[in-house]
Amino acid sequence: MKGKLLSIYKPVGVSSFRALGELKKQYDTKKVGHMGTLDPLAEGVLAVAVGEATKLIPYVVTEPKEYECEITFGIESETLDAEGLDDNVVAEEVHFSQDDLEAALGSFVGKYDQVPPIFSAVHIDGKRAYDLARKGEIKEGDLKSREVECMEMEILKFELPVVVLRLVVGSGYYVRSLVRDLARELGVKAYMSGLKRTKVGGFEGEGEMDFEKVLVEHTRIDLSEEDFKLVRHGMEIRGQGELVLGYYQDELVAILKAEGSGLKVVKNLL
Repeated sequence: MKGKLLSIYKPVGVSSFRALGELKKQYDTKKVGHMGTLDPLAEGVLAVAVGEATKLIPYVVTEPKEYECEITFGIESETLDAEGLDDNVVAEEVHFSQDDLEAALGSFVGKYDQVPPIFSAVHIDGKRAYDLARKGEIKEGDLKSREVECMEMEILKFELPVVVLRLVVGSGYYVRSLVRDLARELGVKAYMSGLKRTKVGGFEGEGEMDFEKVLVEHTRIDLSEEDFKLVRHGMEIRGQGELVLGYYQDELVAILKAEGSGLKVVKNLL
């Protein structure tokens, strides 16, 4: 297959779009896509498809995601991160123990309803929330809550006014919303002063990913020469399986799925 699935590191200050631009130059292709953007102020893992591997994007597992979140207490930001800080605001002293923090965190583990930040990409009547927020046309109460899930949460650092948390979360989770809600639970102010994404599904570190390790639940079959010829022309072959990765001479050549008594080609990767 003429393509790769990559885990790359995006540094602070670089947009996800720019990071993909560098890959387009490196691999001399316009076919590059990511599976979950990162804000310019955040750093960490971007799950990326290059070349023909972009056809695999709908089948890539991108949950759960793992983050290390730095929170600075005693000061708040309109955007809930460093972008919205007012330089003229003086930080307040905060006084709570690690036990207090752990007790407060208990409210945010598992499934619960979370309101997204107003400075987010959520759609409201066809417009992005952050565009409306910049114009002062929406407030927090205008956004509907949604069910999210945090599977794991632990304290990595407790040195007030700074705390670092490790989070493992599901789809649609906003770490900035956690910071906002946690501060309210503790009765203090806070903003997200740093964010690093360490995992996206099976993507972590830097380098090329094995297709079989990062795609949704599937069956692998090794095609005979006869079946390979049929698959090349999009024709059905015999076999079973909800989602099947078809390999020929140890190269991924097609994604197939069950239809009737056989397997139908849904993505030809040649």
